[in-house]
Amino acid sequence: MSGDGPRRALPAELLARLPFFCGPRCLLAFDFDGTLAPIVSHPVEAALPAGARERLARLAERRTCAVLSGRALADVRARLAGVPLAALAGNHGAELWVAARAAGELAHHGAPQEPVERMVARVAGWAAQLAASLAGLPGVRVEDKRLSLSVHYREARDPDRARRAIEAATAALHGARAFGGHCVVNVVGAHAPCKGDALATLLARLSCDAALYVGDDLTDEDVFLRAGALPLLGVRIGPVEHTAAEFTLPSYALLEPLLDALLDCVSRASA
Repeated sequence: MSGDGPRRALPAELLARLPFFCGPRCLLAFDFDGTLAPIVSHPVEAALPAGARERLARLAERRTCAVLSGRALADVRARLAGVPLAALAGNHGAELWVAARAAGELAHHGAPQEPVERMVARVAGWAAQLAASLAGLPGVRVEDKRLSLSVHYREARDPDRARRAIEAATAALHGARAFGGHCVVNVVGAHAPCKGDALATLLARLSCDAALYVGDDLTDEDVFLRAGALPLLGVRIGPVEHTAAEFTLPSYALLEPLLDALLDCVSRASA
């Protein structure tokens, strides 16, 4: 779909802002889960639908595109194989990869205040501590992503009770910072970078002057909050009461219309 289709589905004010952020020196950046890929019951099942993959690939062929995810870098990179992205961020910004065609390749760029091996050991220790303290909660699972943890409770019998227990358990971890998401509590090092840090780094590394960022979760607010310091247009997907994003879209169903609108802007700029 191109042309007028996405213009009917998206807010007119957003469409009016898109052309500026589709220029050749602008970065188009996206979260993965809940943004490019729909939320699923089991995170391992998350996948980029064919329609979104085809649109994102066409966009990445013509503009500088990146994906910033809470997943481990290797995980999200595999799920986006074949899409010619300029950069990827994993573990909420603790890992960065920049394509050789853009600016060389980086691993674990920008973050850790301590050696990676030490961080991996610390995270493994936190995982063991949480597994022990949360063992009596059915439906709670601790995912170790080497530089961060995700404690999932989507399948818990009593999600509210599970969340409270997880929050109490993560608060007891030494040197850790915990924050919520969609039926998940994330754990990173107290001084680990966030997605906002990753976006700022990528703007500099990729020689971009401005960015569009699309996300759906609390972790994406770290990016949206940078709008005062960076030329940034934030779009949050899904129902939400409070957000620092300039625009919100009510559901994931509007992702493909948004990608179509971006492709349309790029085509018009090249005409």
